[in-house]
Amino acid sequence: MVIIAPLVAIAVLVIAGACGARLFQLARWEFSSFGDHLIFSVGLGLYVFAVGVFVLGIAGLLHQVIFLLLLTALALLCRLQAFHLLRGVARWVVELRGGDRSPLQLVLGWMLGTVLLLNGVIALAPLTGSDPMQYHFVFPKLFAKAHSIQPIYWDLNSFFLGTPHMLILLGMELGSDRIALALNFGVYILSVLALWRLSETFLPKPYPILAALLFAVTPMVYWEASSGYVDLWGALYTILALVAMLTW
Repeated sequence: MVIIAPLVAIAVLVIAGACGARLFQLARWEFSSFGDHLIFSVGLGLYVFAVGVFVLGIAGLLHQVIFLLLLTALALLCRLQAFHLLRGVARWVVELRGGDRSPLQLVLGWMLGTVLLLNGVIALAPLTGSDPMQYHFVFPKLFAKAHSIQPIYWDLNSFFLGTPHMLILLGMELGSDRIALALNFGVYILSVLALWRLSETFLPKPYPILAALLFAVTPMVYWEASSGYVDLWGALYTILALVAMLTW
């Protein structure tokens, strides 16, 4: 499961991005850059997934087979969008490696990649955060066992659950808390990319990648990315809101 969990999380993020891209396509919403298209599509797709998990939970339909069937149907429905996103990511990586970059940008890029890789390895460890072990992951697990979202009167924190907890619940339904942890780490990467994109709107090179690196290595951010805390979900959507305000 240690190796499978990241692969499942990547598949979920790809399907979420494809779903978000299809919704933007249906709305005839165009983006000025592939980076914007990617982060906004995944962000919208994850939010749609969270709402869907909540609806299924209220209806008492929290069963693994239902989630697998729905994700498979979405993957087939949005297969073209998924292909375009994956091809765009591959092209973007090639451009980063072969583009005209200063030595400083290359060094910062390698440092950022190393930070993300090392923290990704740490994120493969079992759940360690105190709050996640007390309620962020506890209540979604109880919902998964009950196959429905129910009020838990013995703990007030159960009434403070939101979008991140629905996606943790999705990870639980797909296999284990490790998948939920991997999804949480994916949001960390998306937040780094979103901050990089935000910085590009008013900072010259190489400051955008420096801003992304400083955000990625901030102790609180670095720790929360691999310990199961849900604060980075709020950070992601806050940054996306700022990008939308400044660029649209």
